[in-house]
Amino acid sequence: MEDQIHGHEVLKIIAESGNEYTKESLVEAMNEKFGKDAQYRTCSIRDMSPETMVDFFIARGKFKSSPGGFKFDAENACQH
Repeated sequence: MEDQIHGHEVLKIIAESGNEYTKESLVEAMNEKFGKDAQYRTCSIRDMSPETMVDFFIARGKFKSSPGGFKFDAENACQH
């Protein structure tokens, strides 16, 4: 399925907005931008739901804790 959204696009939402997100608010932003039926992928994993994609990034330290939830931690961005 080639129409899956790459995780880099999700990180781009956070980085460009500069906003703080909770898991719920990020999933909502993903649904608004890509649609509720969108599936997500990374370079190594496919067929993720929005919630699974956010959990994937949390587990890999891609977000920095902030008072309102989290922000993208650019120091932990992959370089490809």
